[in-house]
Amino acid sequence: MTTINDFLLGLPFVAPYKEGFDNAKYQNGPWISNTIVGKSYNGRWTPRPDQDHDGNGGSADFQGYEKGAIARLSSPKIDISQMENPQLSLWYLFKNDLCTSLKLQVSIDGGEWQDVADLTPQQNSNIVASGNVSSLESTEPWREALYSLASYKSKNVRIGLLAQCMKPFNFAYVDQVSVYDASTTSIAQSSIELDESRGIIVALNGKIVKSGNINQLEIRNLPAGIYLIKTASGIRKIVVP
Repeated sequence: MTTINDFLLGLPFVAPYKEGFDNAKYQNGPWISNTIVGKSYNGRWTPRPDQDHDGNGGSADFQGYEKGAIARLSSPKIDISQMENPQLSLWYLFKNDLCTSLKLQVSIDGGEWQDVADLTPQQNSNIVASGNVSSLESTEPWREALYSLASYKSKNVRIGLLAQCMKPFNFAYVDQVSVYDASTTSIAQSSIELDESRGIIVALNGKIVKSGNINQLEIRNLPAGIYLIKTASGIRKIVVP
């Protein structure tokens, strides 16, 4: 565990919660960058447009300019106390797998930071990868990390992203941070029978918001949030910004 070095006043966001860093800005903050080791110009987090997973013009960017520099990006307070099975989802990208480390952390009620997972590729197997992770170059894939927050239920949970520069001038990016109730997404056993041409869109509260031909299901007019698309071939999660 590591000591938390900032304390936030005000009410928490009540989950479900999403931060997409749209247009290279914090949309649902405050998100706070603290340099733990080194000077702020040696290692820091800022929202930037350099890389973008969801097409909305930005992500959180750890900029490591000096070996050994460590910085943490911490989320605002999030209330997950009323969720049956709170889950965290985020997407992350390394410009060079061997030169930056990234740990996912949680703080409860303003307490110490607790390590949840090591997302550094060569040290971690609990990731969803797309592409060839054995030979990453400048086009390396974004990866999705999914972790349960059920053991951290509280009215004041904060997410921490702790990055360390292991070789100068290397970077890591995080996008589409979402906290949602996984218990409301279990629609695989829905009694609705679907043929290959039909699908449904379901909100996290279990309500079917759209149904019809899968080629005509329109998501642009849906309210912002997390949804599931169910078809005969399976279930896919989408995030509407």
